[in-house]
Amino acid sequence: MKCQEVERYLQSYIDGEFDPEEVTEIEQHFKFCPVCQKRVAFQGWFKDQFRNRMEHAVVPIRFQREMTGMLKRERIRSMPAAVKLSPAFAVLAVFLVVYFSPHIQVSSPIVEASVDSHTQNLPYDVQSADVRQVKNFFKPRIDYALRIPQFHKTDIMLGGARLTSIRNHSAATLTYWKKGHRYSLVAAPLTEDFEPPENARRIHPDQDYYLVRHNGYNVLIWPMGKIVYSLVSNDDESALLDLVANADYEQ
Repeated sequence: MKCQEVERYLQSYIDGEFDPEEVTEIEQHFKFCPVCQKRVAFQGWFKDQFRNRMEHAVVPIRFQREMTGMLKRERIRSMPAAVKLSPAFAVLAVFLVVYFSPHIQVSSPIVEASVDSHTQNLPYDVQSADVRQVKNFFKPRIDYALRIPQFHKTDIMLGGARLTSIRNHSAATLTYWKKGHRYSLVAAPLTEDFEPPENARRIHPDQDYYLVRHNGYNVLIWPMGKIVYSLVSNDDESALLDLVANADYEQ
């Protein structure tokens, strides 16, 4: 099952409309796709909040008219003042935006996937500091030539890796260690529609290195050949840039 199919049937899954076999199939996708995991968790939480807050709420006619007009124009930029007067109205506004404006994207999939991988700290599929052994693990599992960064000029060592998925593409999550300090790196195929996150800041004048702050972590994103990388750490931007700028890549 691909991400587009999951998104299409997400509401039916949350509402419990699937039979056991269909539930197994979609939950198998969740195991390898942190982006869809996060989406289903949010949708489930949101529906609960919406039901609880809207049980006795009465939506003003003025508010209904304004929201209807904004949805028709498909340009929801700000909420009416009435939304801010009640938590119930605020939840309703978010509901309308989420369900009627699916083109709105809060964050980059690779950024979300890399930060989720870092915070979840899931077990390795392959545990080794040997780059070739890790690369051999991914050969039959991904459809692109993985190049694994190596940081020879530092004491950062590869710890292991696991398979993940980003927008229907198999990707690699690599974990590095430096004196007990953990770094998480996602390597995904570079597609034609790749763009850095809207809130990312370019931090190198000559190379495409972009920095974004997400969920309390610094995330450095950069394309290299046919791969885009996303590195997550608590390091400051200068330390991350220096680390990546001096990396070597296994052919």
